[in-house]
Amino acid sequence: MAVKIVDNSSKFIKEAEKQINLVLASITTDIYRLSQAQVPVSEGGGHLQSSGQIVPGHLKYSIKYNKEYASYQHRGMRRDGTHVVRNYTYPGKKAHFLSDPADTIMRNKESYLKRHIK
Repeated sequence: MAVKIVDNSSKFIKEAEKQINLVLASITTDIYRLSQAQVPVSEGGGHLQSSGQIVPGHLKYSIKYNKEYASYQHRGMRRDGTHVVRNYTYPGKKAHFLSDPADTIMRNKESYLKRHIK
């Protein structure tokens, strides 16, 4: 009696990467949406808010705000601790506009896995 073993590991890995990439894309999109609601906006426009973008990659996504003052606004103060931002022009806008949504979404990461991985 002969035994035949078929190696489907490459097919499994390819499908797993596809599903994980979908989960990461979904998580990144939701973090970006939440951060857009919290990005500080000046009375003159929304240049920081409109500079936000998702940079996709394979199993790697990043969210960038492309203004020279983005990190200053995110920290809510200069790097040396001076010039603390105390008042934001509009309600709901705040410092940590990227890390707070990421923390919120990452607390629910299991739901993303259940939703996308079959």
